[in-house]
Amino acid sequence: MGFGLLLIGYLITYIMALNPFGAAFRVLGYILIAYAGYKLSAYEGKFRLTCVTSSVLALLSVFDTAQLVCEKLLIQSVFTGIFVQVMFYIEALFVFALQIVLLLAVRKIAKDTEVYNIQLNAGRNIFFVGLYFAFSAVMELPFSLKEEHINVIALILVILNLVWIVLQIVLIFSCYARICDEGDVEMERKPSRFAFVNKFRAELDAKQEKARRESEEYKREKMEKRREKKNMRK
Repeated sequence: MGFGLLLIGYLITYIMALNPFGAAFRVLGYILIAYAGYKLSAYEGKFRLTCVTSSVLALLSVFDTAQLVCEKLLIQSVFTGIFVQVMFYIEALFVFALQIVLLLAVRKIAKDTEVYNIQLNAGRNIFFVGLYFAFSAVMELPFSLKEEHINVIALILVILNLVWIVLQIVLIFSCYARICDEGDVEMERKPSRFAFVNKFRAELDAKQEKARRESEEYKREKMEKRREKKNMRK
């Protein structure tokens, strides 16, 4: 469907990019996220916005990469400090937009496929993403804060940043594991080379099968109660 590509793109963008050459990694990561959004838009139209916002972020990351190359080669950049600052704010805005439009799309497709725990988790992630960017906005407000307040907000930002990134990756993996195209349902899964991955998949499959049986049993009981009510009316 595209969730696998989306997961890889997220890992590259937000995990592998945590290095001195992170901007270059983000270019590749956002391109993969954009392509995943394009593929997923065939199943849910809201993913088109994921494709658009990540494409813009890929272009902005190209700018960051150019800045990085200039710094490494000790070449004076043609971009002024004000321009760089404006680009920083624009990029932050699009990062926030990407998370929100992605989560809204995930909520919709999870609702349509009746995977309600993923739908709820997407709503939870919207809260944490919003909280992180709200504290980020406070740090950028044009008034002075006491040093101890700045330190506290900075610590909160570090924690929230880690939390929302991990939650997003876990959510996307859940989508990859539990939401699939109808044509892929009967496809046999290839075993992993890692034993812990196979164990995790087996446990997840068992939970899904249990949830499916419980759901079918609940629907069956509901239908029987309806029939009994109709018979009583007759």
